[in-house]
Amino acid sequence: MTHHASFTAFRTVADKARLDDPSLSISTPKMPRPRKRLINSLQVYGWTTDTFLALFGIEWLDHGWVDLTFKKPTYNGNKMELLIAKRQGGEFKVVNEDKDICLKGNVGLGDAPWLTKIKQTRLTKSLPQAEARAELTLASAPLRRSLTPMSVTLSRQDNEIYIAGTQGHLLPVYQGDQARCHPIWLASRLTELLQHSYSYGPAIHT
Repeated sequence: MTHHASFTAFRTVADKARLDDPSLSISTPKMPRPRKRLINSLQVYGWTTDTFLALFGIEWLDHGWVDLTFKKPTYNGNKMELLIAKRQGGEFKVVNEDKDICLKGNVGLGDAPWLTKIKQTRLTKSLPQAEARAELTLASAPLRRSLTPMSVTLSRQDNEIYIAGTQGHLLPVYQGDQARCHPIWLASRLTELLQHSYSYGPAIHT
């Protein structure tokens, strides 16, 4: 059985600040003006998580997993549909109004089937960001090396503001004294961790 959910992609304040670089604005012969405005791909993943919670429960936040791949860009105003197989380790995909697959993956409860393949690193004390960070290039990419450890704080108020701003609404599970962090917030820390060690310009993927 397949479950369906839909949402409309929208740009957040963070998107406007980060993605309005001219190199990240896309124009086409059919749409020369205004240019298409990109959506942060992690944002699309964030919009799928309400459905994951509905299907798997809060346990998914505490002991669940997701494995996904970004296939095509998403633009402001795209009408998106999530299709997910209602079973453990169910496949899912997010398509736009043209039926292009923008995101696809698998999701489930418990330990991920690939968890044992990930090498766990030893936790070390966080370090401040260097005043002069190295430029990230193919040659300097930290292959099999740890990034500079960093610490991040998130207050309950900031957590609620972040979720409301990125998701457009705030579920009860993300509110109150026992509030969870949103999965998109956790995933976004990886970009910040990389930027903590390296400097790099605008980047885009498809």
